[in-house]
Amino acid sequence: MDKRNYQEEIVTGKLTEFEIVNRIYDDIFKQSKNSQKITTQGQGKILLLLSQENRLREKEIAKELDMSPQSVGEFVNKLQKKNMVEIFRSEKDKRIKLVSITSTGLSALDSIDEDIPNFVKVLSDKDLENLEQIYSKMIDSMYDSINENSSNIINKIHKFFANKYKKEFHGDK
Repeated sequence: MDKRNYQEEIVTGKLTEFEIVNRIYDDIFKQSKNSQKITTQGQGKILLLLSQENRLREKEIAKELDMSPQSVGEFVNKLQKKNMVEIFRSEKDKRIKLVSITSTGLSALDSIDEDIPNFVKVLSDKDLENLEQIYSKMIDSMYDSINENSSNIINKIHKFFANKYKKEFHGDK
C-alpha cells in the first residue's frame, strides 16, 4: 500500500470516528442543555417564518415552507404546547385560525445553532481556515457525485434534497 492510500484510509477512519463521536456529543450536550432548544427543521422553520411574517394561517405556512398541512398542524401543536406560538381566531372571519409567534418562540430562535462546540473552539485561526477549505472541497465533491448519480428514483430524491441543502448553505451558486 502506498503512502497516499494509507493516508486516505486513515482520514476515512477519522471521519467515521468523528461522525460517531459527534452523535454522542450532540446527545449529551445539545439535548440535555436545553429541552426547549429547537433546530432549523420543521418547528424551527415555522418559527423562522413567523418571526418574519407573523399571524399566518396554517395553510399559508404549509405553502410557504413547502410542507404538508398535516405536518404543519402537528408542528404548530407541539410549538403551542411549548408556549412558542399562540393560535387565535381572525377578527375579520372567526372561522380562520391564525398562528403567531410568542416571546418564548423568539427566544428559542436566538438559541438555534448559536452554540459553538468546545471541540471547534480548541482550533487555531489557521486550523479553522484549513478545515473550512478542506470541508468545502469534500462537500463540493459530494454534491458533484450526487448530481452525477441520479439514475433511479431514490437517487433523484437524494439529488433533490442535496440541491435544496446546497442552495440553503451556498445560495444560488
